[in-house]
Amino acid sequence: MNGHQVACTVGPYELLDRLGSGGMGHVYRARLPGEGPAALAIKVVPLQSSAQRAAQRQRFLREAQTATRLRHPHILPVYDYGESNGQLYLVMKLVEGGTLADRIAQGPLPLGDVAAILTQIAGALDYAHARGVIHRDIKPQNILFDRGGDAYLSDFGVAQHDPRVGAGGSSFIGTAAYASPEQCRGEELTSASDLYALGVVTFEMLTGTLPFQGMTALAMMHQHLHQPPPDPCTLRPDLPPATGEVVQRVLAKRPSARYRSAASFSGALSRALYSPATPAPLLPSKSVPAAPLADTTPARPASLPPAPSPTANRRQRRQKLMLSAALALLTLATIAALLLTLL
Repeated sequence: MNGHQVACTVGPYELLDRLGSGGMGHVYRARLPGEGPAALAIKVVPLQSSAQRAAQRQRFLREAQTATRLRHPHILPVYDYGESNGQLYLVMKLVEGGTLADRIAQGPLPLGDVAAILTQIAGALDYAHARGVIHRDIKPQNILFDRGGDAYLSDFGVAQHDPRVGAGGSSFIGTAAYASPEQCRGEELTSASDLYALGVVTFEMLTGTLPFQGMTALAMMHQHLHQPPPDPCTLRPDLPPATGEVVQRVLAKRPSARYRSAASFSGALSRALYSPATPAPLLPSKSVPAAPLADTTPARPASLPPAPSPTANRRQRRQKLMLSAALALLTLATIAALLLTLL
């Protein structure tokens, strides 16, 4: 809440206070009268002059119709839209966890947060692409959070359902800091353009800064077209080296050189961020190894039995003495028997 209190209605909805401003109008906290606390967010777009009103209404209706067709856990749901008292309005889910731009303003994000946010937004983006919808304005301001920390992709106000719409036109629609090279040239756009913008957002989450910066939109567009992207590892040395390769691929100038899907990009980045560090290989020693110590124990002939223990020797001597004594007694008994016979 930013303190801009209002007291009015749009259609059947009661506006309570202004939350912020979008590309087309203001966003308010709102509710249906009699339904308790505010649970809705409403974007209100004042109609412009009659000369521009038709184009403005067409663009607004395109956003509303596109958004209501997209039902994904990480796409901000749109419940209703309409026109009231010279104003267009779009009714959305109220999420109050701030934007990704708010988080990046505090510095680079923890790697775990980067991976989690990218995984959720990549799923939402692939879902939209599978239904023929190109967002064309992926940026931190269009990624919102609820109080639980889940991310939502919002603002399909410049989304393009048919990639041929607006091709070759002189006007530029989008945000120059996140625009793909083909978007800067005004060419037909494919899902690869959204992947490029998601790569710029990821670079910003990792480093806290944009890969291309300029004083004007034209200067930034020139860099997107001609300047190679910097390696994020040079700006954040604690990043695994493979991270730079992943980010530079998604920021390739040619659309065909990028990842085929947002999920492929997200998976590659997660593997790069969480891959275990590879230990440096052990180099072979250049010193001559020491010769083994000689065995000084005398060799024992294989044919000789093992030497008897001292206990065994004593037992053998006793046995010999007892045998000798027995023989002596036997001899004396024999002699005594012979003498008795003679007498």
